[in-house]
Parts: sequence; C-alpha cells; structure tokens
Amino acid sequence: MITGSACSCVVSSTLEFAQQLTFGGPMRLRTDGVTWREIDGETVILDLASSTYLKTNESGSVLMRMLTDERTETELVDGLVDEFGIESDQARTDVESFLGMLRERELLESSG
Repeated sequence: MITGSACSCVVSSTLEFAQQLTFGGPMRLRTDGVTWREIDGETVILDLASSTYLKTNESGSVLMRMLTDERTETELVDGLVDEFGIESDQARTDVESFLGMLRERELLESSG
C-alpha cells in the first residue's frame, strides 16, 4: 500500500505506543505535524515531526481520505470494497497492511 521511502530521519515506535494503537475502535489520521496531498490518485504524506514522507497508491489514497474522520477498521474495509469492487478478504488484508504502516510511523490516533 505505501510505496514511498523515508528521509534520513527514521521514526521508531515504542512498545507502549504500539499497544495503544492495536485497537478495534475508531481511529483517525494524526493531525498534529502531518500534512498530505493527493495528486493523480496517489497521496504523498509528510510527517513534519520526523521528516518522513510516504507515497500511497490509489487504495491508500481512499483510506487516507476516510481517515480524516474517525473510522473503524470495518468501515475502512467496506470503503475499499465499495470503491474498487474487491472481495472483503482482500480489502481487509490491504487495510491491515496500510494501518500497520501508519501505526509504525505513529501517524494514527485513537479516540478511545
């Protein structure tokens, strides 16, 4: 899902933070210090705090738009199924992979 590369600064996750974000409840893209732009169906995400950038494909762009509001993992899966007409198992795999990359870079926040 995320096909970009990081700048020289690498974000490291703490175990506590990773455990906090392994939730099934609503989540959203972190707004503090994160900016992103969609260009021709792809999205470029810049984490200003860590000087990290990522580039997503079209399905990642759909998920990014959805994550501007609080969403559950199920809602994200349904969004990919609706947008691309793919099987829910494939959509779930894609969502889990995408969320894993965002969590690893501490780009998500939980409402709970």
